[in-house]
Amino acid sequence: MSLPAKGEIGQHIRRRRRALRMSLQKMSEATGLSISTLSKTENDLVELSYTRMIAISEALGINLTELVAEGEVGTTPSVVTARRSITRVGEGSVTDDGNYQSEYLNTDISKKQMIPAVVTVKHRTLEEFGPMSRHTGEEFILVLNGEIELHTEHYNPVTLTQGESVYIDSTMPHAMISTGKDLAKILSVCTHAIPNQSAKQSDAPPVALRTAPPKKRAAR
Repeated sequence: MSLPAKGEIGQHIRRRRRALRMSLQKMSEATGLSISTLSKTENDLVELSYTRMIAISEALGINLTELVAEGEVGTTPSVVTARRSITRVGEGSVTDDGNYQSEYLNTDISKKQMIPAVVTVKHRTLEEFGPMSRHTGEEFILVLNGEIELHTEHYNPVTLTQGESVYIDSTMPHAMISTGKDLAKILSVCTHAIPNQSAKQSDAPPVALRTAPPKKRAAR
């Protein structure tokens, strides 16, 4: 697989932040992350979870895949008709946030409305996983190999095997663990509409860390 160079994501973040003349303090206010965490992120000293990557990319006004793609950030025009992107086997950009190893696909197109990735579910217990994650948008999950157990805040855990799928509201805290013989591999497609850039220049923080959880529904 095509792994990003060590520190490349951090360099992308620093370069984009400086291009916007955004201080670490302003970045902290926009993302809800501490200045210390952001500094360590730019120096590749901390793991970037999906939630953190979403918050940072929204603060910078770019698509998440522009953080993980190899090459220059934002080189693809934001408005293009008849776009097409092909990812050959092993050509995705790979990141590892501790809970999931994600191979992001079609990273040569920026400003996408969907973030597709082939994901290996690394842990087998919630204790190993830690706190459940949440982020903006919605998420489609299809089990490619193995078996997963999906945990969400408002529903009982559900087991999904090869060929089965689920669609969830990503603002609802959720976590996946592998329950089969081998670690499960899934196709994950998350929606991620880029906020209006003029809105990003306001003092309002992004929705990623501020969205209220949906009203509780009966467990199924």
